[in-house]
Amino acid sequence: MSDASPAVPGPAHLADEQGGKRLRKLERMLDTRALEPWERYRALMDALDTYSDLSEQGDRKTRFALIIMGLLNAVNFLLVARSDVFGVMAGSLSTGLAAYAALYAFLSLYFFSQAIQALRPRSARFFRDDDSAGAGARRLRSMAHVAAQPPDQYYEFWCSAHVGQLCREVAFTAQALAAINMDKYRALERVYTGLIALTALTALLLTGLAYTGLHR
Repeated sequence: MSDASPAVPGPAHLADEQGGKRLRKLERMLDTRALEPWERYRALMDALDTYSDLSEQGDRKTRFALIIMGLLNAVNFLLVARSDVFGVMAGSLSTGLAAYAALYAFLSLYFFSQAIQALRPRSARFFRDDDSAGAGARRLRSMAHVAAQPPDQYYEFWCSAHVGQLCREVAFTAQALAAINMDKYRALERVYTGLIALTALTALLLTGLAYTGLHR
């Protein structure tokens, strides 16, 4: 009874295998090749993490702007309420101070509303349906769909999920967060424009009170 020895690859077979590996390696180095599924998933997650960081930075910048706005409001209140410190009688400039206070209050409230606009939650973009999956389709990441599914059914859905579906849902989430950030940063830009305007008004009031007090 003879033992069957395993077939040893010949030189031609080894050369073909090495050539195939080199070819695949060269293909991976091409800038024009399509992303592989897990590369696509990692790239989408990187974009999602970037957008999440930008959202948190926008919230921090908005809260910082609110602190500055609060300080400006306090300074303006003290300047208007204690204009006698500059040697200005409240009665002599009551009309001008009242007009200034009304203008400042209007602008301050408007830009405060823009700060609220920047900070307000926009979860509806995450809860809306993604029509590309078809009516009645289940979701892996959508909070509204995940919360509505029974636990066992949701787990079984993950067991049968494929990478393409996961990538599509991450792309949908990243696009929704990008739109949220665009709205947030537009409102934030108006807030900081308002800070410049309120600072200019405060400087104008301070200069006017000081000039009036020096020339009395």
